[in-house]
Amino acid sequence: MECWNKLHEVYGGDTFTPKTVRVWHKKFLSGVESTKDRKRPGHLQSVRTPETIQKVQDALATERRQTIEEMSEELRVKPTSLHTILKKDL
Repeated sequence: MECWNKLHEVYGGDTFTPKTVRVWHKKFLSGVESTKDRKRPGHLQSVRTPETIQKVQDALATERRQTIEEMSEELRVKPTSLHTILKKDL
């Protein structure tokens, strides 16, 4: 609450809620150094490009005993696209 009081003193009513300040204060104490969102993985690829096909081929050369789901997560390719590549392109 002390952090919020100091922010409120400086910025008045144009500041964050006490709850938001507590959350960020806790994050900063745990080692977070930025207020920016961390990168998220995003959507899986759903296209059959030469680059994607090569990634699949390289993954198979490294480890042949993988499930579609494991390869999908590793390569960030949708399972349906991966299945199509395996059937039609390799």
